[in-house]
Formats: sequence, C-alpha cells, structure tokens
Amino acid sequence: MTTTILSILIPSFNTREMSIQCIRSIEKNPPGVPYEIILMDNNSNDGTAEEISRQFPGVRLMRNKINLGVGKACNRAAREALGKYFLLLNNDVEVLPGSLEALVNWLETHPKTGIVGPHLMDAQGELLQMSWGWFPILHGEIIQRFFKPSSLRKSPLKRRWVQSLQHKSGRVPWVCGACAVIRREAFDQIGGFDEDFELYFEDSDLCQRCAEKGWQIDFAADIKAIHHLSQAARPAMNEFSLIYLQSHIAYYRKHAPFWGVWLLKGYLLLKWLGLAGEGTYRASFLGVVLEKQRISLPRGAESSC
Repeated sequence: MTTTILSILIPSFNTREMSIQCIRSIEKNPPGVPYEIILMDNNSNDGTAEEISRQFPGVRLMRNKINLGVGKACNRAAREALGKYFLLLNNDVEVLPGSLEALVNWLETHPKTGIVGPHLMDAQGELLQMSWGWFPILHGEIIQRFFKPSSLRKSPLKRRWVQSLQHKSGRVPWVCGACAVIRREAFDQIGGFDEDFELYFEDSDLCQRCAEKGWQIDFAADIKAIHHLSQAARPAMNEFSLIYLQSHIAYYRKHAPFWGVWLLKGYLLLKWLGLAGEGTYRASFLGVVLEKQRISLPRGAESSC
C-alpha cells in the first residue's frame, strides 16, 4: 500500500468555480509524491459538492452541515488526512509546475522547519502582497498595514521595498495561510488551528504557536503560486469586518501584553467615534470592541490574507 506523503486541505463555501480551478491546477501540476486532496465543503448551496464529485471522483469530499470557516474545517479534515505533511490551500490559489514538489522537498531537507510558504503572486507573475510578515501586534501590525495589498497597488516604491524583502528564502515570523505546508508532527503538537478564531488571524496564530514550540517558519522565495486575492475582497462595513475586528482583539488578548490590548481598544474606540451614523453596524462595532457581542460566521465566508 502506497503511503500518502501530502494531504491537500481545501476549505470551500459557495465558490464552486474557484474550487474547480484550484483542483485542476493541482492535477495539472501534481506534487510528485503520493498525495490526496480533501475538499471541505462548508454547506454550499451553489452545487460545489455535486460538481466536485462529478468532475473529480478522486477527491475526498467532506460535507459539513454548517459553514465552519477555515480553521474548524481544516482541523476536521486533518483528523481524517493520511499525509505526513498538510498543504493548507485556499481555493483562490493556483499551484504552478514543480511548486508542490518543491514545498514538500523543503520540509524533507529542513528538519527543523514546521511550516513553509511560497512566494504568492498574481496571474501575470507580478507582486501582489507580502507572502510573509511580522506578527500583527503593535509595531509588527503597523508594518503589516504599511505593506497591505491595496497600498502596494498604489505605490511603486512600496512594491520595490517588498521585492527586496522577498528576494531570498529564509526564516520568517509567519507565512500567509492561503498556501502553506505544515509538518503533521507540528500541527498535531500545537493542536491544529485555534477554533476561537472564526475567521482571520488564524494563520498568524498557527505560525506563532509553532514557533513557540521550537519549529522554524520558512519563506521559500523561489517557489511560486498564483493567488487570486482580488476575488476575496469584501465590502468595508459588513459582518466580515466585524469578525475581523473580534479576531483582531482575540489575537491581541492571546499574544500581546495586557497594555497592548487596551492600546488596541483605545484606537478602536477612537475609530468608532469617527463612524458615520447611528446604524446597526456602528452599534455592533462598539459591542465587539467592548466584547459584549460576538458576531457569528455569516454565509459565504472565505479566508483571505
């Protein structure tokens, strides 16, 4: 019996065509080692599960009864997965020739590395985002915001700056969870994703906990993948921004010093004062900041870096 080396875990909700495109890219550019694809369908109503079953009978399909989001869905899939390594893959990513084999080989040849991530770019091969970053607390968060994708699109200087930061491989604080391979041993050691994060910050938290256990987090500059980041864009003021807000606070409460949490909340309260109107969003914003209201994952949620 062939031993599975790589388990590819893909969460999906109502993004049928993106899931098809993602899986086709894997079949076109397989990893060169025994692998399996597990698609976790979060109760889609667009026919995702049916179409994946029809077009890709070799894919292991897990149909969740509710939208679990990313972390919970990946944890569930990991419990059923057979691989030595897990590829955490958003379905808005396309893998390129040799990329999966190279990521697996990286972990094979770097025994101290727990997680490795590739260089993410757009479909034209241009810089899209930072593929790695600093932990998003205090000064790290300020740097991350300075280099956010929307800012990079507007500034050639910032793009050149990021290109210089990403021109070589090496150890980094964290890599984007849109496409990253984690050693099963490391995943099991830290208990997988923290399911308290409904959405957002789950990849930063995963990398930070891996690093705290002594594992190295690596960025592989020469290994590339296409990230259709623009397709995951969300309106500014909706449930997703509120979920981002509560995950932001949860991340600080878990990893920042106590005064850092209050500094963040002070900033958010100032932001709340500047929100226009007296609508439901403004009230919910305050409720989340004061941690008196929790927003549940809405229909159609997808993770993005």
